[in-house]
Order: sequence, then C-alpha cells, then structure tokens
Amino acid sequence: PRMIEAVAQKFHCQLSSGDVFKNMTIRALARNIQSSYGKSLTPIKKVSDTENISLSTAQFRIWFAEKLNQASNAHNISGGVRVRGEFNLEHLQQVVNSLLREHRILRTKVVEQGEDVYQGRHEVQSLDVVNHDLSKLSPEQQEIEARIIGHEHSVKCFDLHRDLLLRVMVIKLSDDQWLLYLSFHHLIADGWSLTLFVNQLIARYESVAVTPASDRQRLDFLDYSAWQQTFSVGTESNCAQMTRKSASNGLSGSSILSASKVKSGSGNPLQSIF
Repeated sequence: PRMIEAVAQKFHCQLSSGDVFKNMTIRALARNIQSSYGKSLTPIKKVSDTENISLSTAQFRIWFAEKLNQASNAHNISGGVRVRGEFNLEHLQQVVNSLLREHRILRTKVVEQGEDVYQGRHEVQSLDVVNHDLSKLSPEQQEIEARIIGHEHSVKCFDLHRDLLLRVMVIKLSDDQWLLYLSFHHLIADGWSLTLFVNQLIARYESVAVTPASDRQRLDFLDYSAWQQTFSVGTESNCAQMTRKSASNGLSGSSILSASKVKSGSGNPLQSIF
C-alpha cells in the first residue's frame, strides 16, 4: 500500500496490488507506470452502513493474526490521561457516547460468513464508562491499586465479533485527582488515532455542546475501506483466500502485549499524560 500511494503521488497514476505482483521487476513495473501515467485516481465515495464492506488490507492482517492467536491481547492499544481539577463523570459519559455515535469506526465489529469476512456495525449508541473510586485509600495504596486496575484494563482481550472495540475507565483518587484510561483494539485505531481521539474528547468535554452538527457527507475509514477494495483484486484476493484457509486449520502462536501511550493532549482539566 505504501508503494502504491508513493507511485500515485509521484507519477499521478493508479496501480492495484495485482499490478505490483504481476510486474515483479523494476523494468516491468516502470512500463506499467508509464502506460498508466496521468490517469486520475478513483475518487473515494460515501458508503452506507448497510453495505458489506470487506476489511481493509491492514484490518485483514490483524484479523488473521487474531485467528492464529485465540484470546490474544497483542493488538490492544492503551493509554491514559491524568485529570486535575473538577471532573464531571456524567458529562464525560455524554461526550463518549456522542463520539461513539459520530464515528462509525468505533462501532465496528468483524462479521464472518463462510469464507467472507467484512466490517459490521454494532447497533448500540452508548458505551458505559467504568468507574473506580480509590479516594478512601492512602496515596501508597492508590498507586498500587491504580496500577493493578489499569493493567487489567489494558490487557483484557476484545472479542472482535461481539465487543465494542473501545473501553473507557475512570479512577477517582480525590475530588480533584482522576485517572482516565482508554483501550482500543488495533482493528479500529493506532497510536496516532488514539491521540486524535483524546484531543477530540478533551475539546468536546470543554465545549458547551456535547454533540456537534452532523456531517453525513464527511468521509471516514469505512469509505476508505470500500475505496481500497477497487485495488484488491487478482493476486491479493488469492492471498486472502489462502490465509483464511490457514486460519481455519487451527494454527496457533504466541501473543505479546503491545501497549501504546498517548503522546499529546492538553486542556483543563485534562492536563497531563502519564
């Protein structure tokens, strides 16, 4: 995908994954690029939730790895924000729910039908924010308990078919000291998008209006996934079938926790990263 994107930007032409695998030498690929030079890329179009959109190539690799590593937390991405000052849990819950409704990717689940696997959508419009109150413990006990609870939150496995692939948890240390934990599955987020989510969460928490004006025409990851399928033909389709068959053969492997902390974020009362 990176090479296809680089070719598109440099030579203003559209290659598919099949083109790359069919032209395995530099000379052959150069001829293909020359013949396609100047042809515009297919525009990304808005798709509806009712369409069965295949997983993107990156999502497919993650799904395949999960098939090999049953009950794995290897694709968990977790981070936390330390909150100082007054904190309204009810308002936070409203903000989280508004983001869940706004971003379709946050309601994504994996649907398998025979040999086909695609992105489905949960119908739920809310996500319960888990709350732990450690305010009655000593600072030393709070530190220990917070680490234990935070670790359990970050390593808990997601079920790609049944669970929302996002979890939110708040730990109260005192009336003006809180810890906010987020945990995503890599199928719907990465370290970069986790930072974007935190920044949007902060901005919306601090705003008066919890739910912004709806923009139904704004493109999102589901639209990109559908657009990407226009390139996923030929060799790539055959590879997908082979990996599905391998996954169904009961292969197994080890899992390693992959945790990523948020690297940026500002605002009051959400002020610092831990």
